[in-house]
Amino acid sequence: MQASGQKFGLGKGAIYPAEHARALLNPARRLIQSPRRVVGIASIADGTKLLELGCGPGWFSPELARAVGSGTVTYFDLQPAMLHFARARTGSARQTAGDAQRLPFRAEAFDAVFLSAVLGEVPDPARVWRELARVLPVGGTAIFVETRTDPDFQRYERLLTAAHSAGFTPRRCHRGFFGYVATFAKV
Repeated sequence: MQASGQKFGLGKGAIYPAEHARALLNPARRLIQSPRRVVGIASIADGTKLLELGCGPGWFSPELARAVGSGTVTYFDLQPAMLHFARARTGSARQTAGDAQRLPFRAEAFDAVFLSAVLGEVPDPARVWRELARVLPVGGTAIFVETRTDPDFQRYERLLTAAHSAGFTPRRCHRGFFGYVATFAKV
């Protein structure tokens, strides 16, 4: 499934191809981006209805499932092959393939949305922000994880500007040497 205006590849602005997904699951990645640490920083509450938008092969997925506890995680990715990897890591059938610029979910369907290295791969990030605003209720949380090792790294200042334009306010930003975890609330 390819969305309009999007290309697959390993370079800047390209969608990371599913045929290279195993590289994203390399255990050495924990040195830069530990799922337990990142999800802990995100402070996801038990009982949360969470959308992992752009889940890829499920690097964060098992930890997100633990964090929501009695809640639910819906895994979403453009590439069905990526969802296959995520299912193998989580056992969850709550998966949907589609375009982040046109989410197939009802309004206010989730309490929180988790995105890691997604905005730099979509042609129109403003459309993604509008979709986040649609699927989250007032007070809902958008969690962004960005890593400097990603060719599509989004500077926090750019994210902050986009958040304000879309009707979100910053809650907190935890910055580290390799990137940041930023949370925003829909107002």
